[in-house]
This record gives sequence, C-alpha cells and structure tokens, in this order.
Amino acid sequence: MTESEEVIVKSVVIAAGCNRIVNNVSWGACDLVSFGSRNDVAIFCPKTTQILTTLPGHKAPVNCTHWIPGAKFAFRAKKLESHYLLSRDSDGVIILWEMTLAERKWRLVMQLPQL
Repeated sequence: MTESEEVIVKSVVIAAGCNRIVNNVSWGACDLVSFGSRNDVAIFCPKTTQILTTLPGHKAPVNCTHWIPGAKFAFRAKKLESHYLLSRDSDGVIILWEMTLAERKWRLVMQLPQL
C-alpha cells in the first residue's frame, strides 16, 4: 500500500451483554435503551434491534443507568435537542453523558468521584 491509498474502516457489528444487576436497564424518551455492559454503557435501539454504540469511561462494572428525561416523559421531550444519561458503577462513580439528537453524538459531561 502506498501513501496515497486511502483505507476506509467502518463498524459492522457492535455487540454487548447486559450486566446482571437490577436497575441496570433504562428506556429514554429518545426511544433508546441503555444498560451496563461490563465497564461500558451500551446504547440499544429497539426499532433497529442494534446496539448503536458503547460509552467507555467507567473503571468498574456499570450497575445502574437512568435517562433524563425518562420514557414516561416522551410526550414532552419531542422538541429537546439533547438527552442526558446517568450511569453509576460498582465503585460509586457517577457519569453524566449528553447525546445531541440531531447528530447522535455523545460526550461525557461530568464525572463524580467515588463517594
């Protein structure tokens, strides 16, 4: 391969298994489902039956996820530009994630250290 040749890489499959912990799964008003998968947060789309992405950042198993706003407020969330997700691991670290709906991009907003 020469320097002028371009290599294209794309994600074909993202797979993740759910941690076996109560309150680990949360359905958001954005119609996405989150769950802890080892030390990552997995984002699942029920409409396409695909895991869209995983969010790395925890150093211990993720044992809780919670969308803000949650699915019960879906009727109010139609015009929101961003949705937020809280995740907590077994060490007590809490991370606040933000997803922009237009671009479906994620960013880590804040991390609270172990309590």
